[in-house]
This record gives sequence, C-alpha cells and structure tokens, in this order.
Amino acid sequence: MSYPVAMKAGTSIVGVSPEMAFGMVIIAGVFQGRGVPCVVTACTDGKHGNGSLHYVGSAVDLRLPSRIMGDAADLAMVQDLRAALGQEWDVVLETDHIHAEHDPKSQTVSPA
Repeated sequence: MSYPVAMKAGTSIVGVSPEMAFGMVIIAGVFQGRGVPCVVTACTDGKHGNGSLHYVGSAVDLRLPSRIMGDAADLAMVQDLRAALGQEWDVVLETDHIHAEHDPKSQTVSPA
C-alpha cells in the first residue's frame, strides 16, 4: 500500500501547527507529482538550532529525492515546493535533507 506521506521511525508530530499540517498536504502533493515518496525525517522531534521553528511545530525535514532519482532531483524539488507553498514558507536544501518551515514575515492578514 502506498501513502502520500510516511514518517521515519521515531519522528513526532506532537504539537505541530495547523499551518504545518496544511502545508504537509501541499508538500505531499508536490512529491507525489514528481513520483517520489514523501518521507518526514524530523518535525517536532530531534535536535535543531537555537530558535528553530521545529520546536514550535512549524518546520519539517524531508528525505532527499536524490536517494531515488539522482542529485538534480533535489534542487528541482526545492523549486517546486517553494512555488507550491508560497511566500509564507521557507524551503532550504540542506546537505542531507530538505527543510521546510512556515515562517510568515508579517502577521498581517489581508481580507480576501
């Protein structure tokens, strides 16, 4: 059976923000669109830098698609994620994972 998102053993989502949960739906769709399994390797668990948004449930680390599709897939995935998630998100290609965080630069919400 195939799932849109899988969790690495030991990964915790306790305390994840609603924005992060919604973002994971988008992230899973981007991975699925490229035919790559989406594997969460860290969320609210693990050790991260001081002030990391992981600790408040607003960041996720994802397994690199290059493990399956080659090195060029990593940058292409980051670009696709940035386009799909929009301006409130930061997506960074790290050496061993993709880091995505909900980090709006302004708390102002404009009426639709």
